[in-house]
Amino acid sequence: MKKDSEQPCEKCHEDVMADTAVLRRIMRQSAEDIPPVSSDLFARIEAQIDGQQTITATIDTGQEKSLLTAIMTTLRQFFAMPQVGWGVAAVQAAGIALFFSLYPANQAYQTLSAEQHSVEQANRQTYYLMFSREARQGDIEQLLQDVGGSIINGPGARGLFTLRLAEQHKQSRVARQEILQQSPLVTFFEKSY
Repeated sequence: MKKDSEQPCEKCHEDVMADTAVLRRIMRQSAEDIPPVSSDLFARIEAQIDGQQTITATIDTGQEKSLLTAIMTTLRQFFAMPQVGWGVAAVQAAGIALFFSLYPANQAYQTLSAEQHSVEQANRQTYYLMFSREARQGDIEQLLQDVGGSIINGPGARGLFTLRLAEQHKQSRVARQEILQQSPLVTFFEKSY
């Protein structure tokens, strides 16, 4: 006579067996969907283990390879070796280090009319201005010389220049500002804040 406690175990055993049968059927179906592994793969793995050159599979299309294809294949095989890859990386690193060691660090960009400005000059008033499209370089230089102005920055993306007027000049600052505002060469003139 069986105990009541054994019946659930038999039921569990039957459920497990049924689940196992379902899993086996699914595995067989999945195995049919997966293509078999190529023999070339095993040959390449064995060649790498033995330390031999990698065997590459080629598809014979019946056409002769072009010179370019042959060169590319040779280079691809050559650069596939890890020693060559690390060698190329070392040469690139040395080239970058050489570039930065020889690069002159004391060069700076300056506009044509820029002067060396001291801390005292930084407190002087600056102005924003834009020149007309018809203005020529000689005319602009003459206008700036007449008003004692120097371009300290620009042109910006929209053609905006930053201008500083000299402290010592034969005309007053207000008169020079009026000359710049009334000049046909200047399309925009404002005090910067």
